[in-house]
Amino acid sequence: MTITPAAAQLTALGETIQFSARVRDQNGQVMAGATVNWSSGNTSVATVDGSGLATAVGEGEAEIMAGVVTATGSVAGTSRVTVVSPDRAVLVALYEATGGSDWVANSGWLTDAPLGDWFGVTTDESARVTGLHLSENNLNGSIPAELGGLANLEELVLYANELTGSIPSELGGLANLTELWLDTNQLTGPIPPELGSLANLTELALHTNALTGPIPQSFLQLSRLVALYIAGNSLCVPRAAAFTAWLNGIENHDADQVTACPNPDRAALVALYEATGGPDWVAHSGWLTDAPLGDWFGVTTDESGRVTGLNLSANNLNGSIPAELGSLGNLTTLALHTNGLTGPIPSELGSLGKLTLLWLHANGLTGPIPSELGSLGNLTTLWLHTNGLTGPIPSELGGLANLTGLWLDTNQLTGPIPPELGSLANLTELALHTNGLTGPIPSELGDLANLTTLALDKNQLTGPIPQSLLQLSRLVALYIAGNSLCVPGTAAFTAWLNGIGDHDADQVTVCSAAGQGASLPGHLAARRSNTEASARHSAKPIRRSSVSQSILSSMQASRSRSSASSANPPCSTSESSTATANAPPEACAASPCPIASPATASILPSASAPRSSVSPRSRPR
Repeated sequence: MTITPAAAQLTALGETIQFSARVRDQNGQVMAGATVNWSSGNTSVATVDGSGLATAVGEGEAEIMAGVVTATGSVAGTSRVTVVSPDRAVLVALYEATGGSDWVANSGWLTDAPLGDWFGVTTDESARVTGLHLSENNLNGSIPAELGGLANLEELVLYANELTGSIPSELGGLANLTELWLDTNQLTGPIPPELGSLANLTELALHTNALTGPIPQSFLQLSRLVALYIAGNSLCVPRAAAFTAWLNGIENHDADQVTACPNPDRAALVALYEATGGPDWVAHSGWLTDAPLGDWFGVTTDESGRVTGLNLSANNLNGSIPAELGSLGNLTTLALHTNGLTGPIPSELGSLGKLTLLWLHANGLTGPIPSELGSLGNLTTLWLHTNGLTGPIPSELGGLANLTGLWLDTNQLTGPIPPELGSLANLTELALHTNGLTGPIPSELGDLANLTTLALDKNQLTGPIPQSLLQLSRLVALYIAGNSLCVPGTAAFTAWLNGIGDHDADQVTVCSAAGQGASLPGHLAARRSNTEASARHSAKPIRRSSVSQSILSSMQASRSRSSASSANPPCSTSESSTATANAPPEACAASPCPIASPATASILPSASAPRSSVSPRSRPR
């Protein structure tokens, strides 16, 4: 007789395994239809029914036997089944990691007794561990990561021991956990953010340890928490309004005994203030005070208190831009234009991955444009014009897929126009005029299907206008004069130019057959005189799109604040809103017009809210 399988292991009570038997006669032939009788040698471990289905009922080993009686005699076979709880190895790891032999009580541990008979351990009907209560039991050492494997654990109570080291992040995998008490030990390090995944947690006690750092943002997911104790550590509570609301929803907590976290962006703003003569700014209310950063003039923050906007345009900033601004990880808007800033643009600004708008124009910045700015994948507007920037235009700027406005004019840039700029599919405005750019206009610029404004005048560009520019069907403004360029004299080019609302091509010679300039044809010369065209172009700035105008007006409205402490405010609130809506960008940039910011809610719950002020409620044992 042969029994299959020859041996089996079950890891949970109630788990089953099907055995089968094959009987052969004295000639080795399989006996079909033979009646097999099944039995278990240890029914406290496993039972077996008449079909050979074995069921685990307790930990240990049991012999599964099969027998057949025939006319000529009987035949039997055996197999073995082992029932082992997967939680046993986890408990052994805890025992060994925390000096189990020196515990105050450790009866049953490491024996063959059911886990439910081990001191401090409770199990369910499948022998899986559901509770571990070893408080005040002289546990010494670190909490082993293996505890994260107790899949059915509901209560983990290890307070008032001598546990050291960090809280294992693996505890965040205990999906059924409702109570976690690790207080009054010597635990160190930060609270693992993985604990925020304990969706069923109702009580969490980590107080009286040596834990450090902020309460994890992930804790906002603990919607069932009714008791939270974290005092007596070196922890801090985030200043975000969302955290305040979450704490107010917890019935018992001691977070009002924990300090608020310092804002990580504060140091960068202090560096800016000190580097650019903050005391001499036109407006600097709130700066360097303990007020929330969102109350500092020109600063906007998100709900977590992180800086998202910095608008200090036309505010008398003098000095260099500090590299520390590159640490403002949530920054989306940086507007420092129309000031007296000098020195280079810090390459660290290329780390501002969320930045959508960068306005540094109308300053005295020098040095090259950092190639690192090509890493700002979310950038939509880059205005660096009217500075003293030198060197080539970085080809990396061609990777700014979301860019709509690129203004690099009125600097001292040299070298060719990078053909990579032709990859900026969303670009509507490209202003490179009034520099020292050389070489031909790249034909790739003809791929800028959304371009409405192209300003390349007053450089040292050479050669004919590329045929590919005929593809720029949305162009309404074209400036190419003041170079050594020539315009193709074809009818197609003439028709294309006549369809552009504002251009200075009548100041550019027509290409001869040999590629040299020739006299201007009458149909272009008649369009406008050189004198009139030159006067019109120099009398007004290149028009920015309505989108850019809207962005500028919106920023001016959001940055405007009034303060009773501000001396000689430049205009009233009503004047500001009217002027901003109607004035050109240059006028807006020079008119800060502060207005008052709304009051900021308290960071932590009010002292009047009911709280457990001295000690947590009765702890489980």
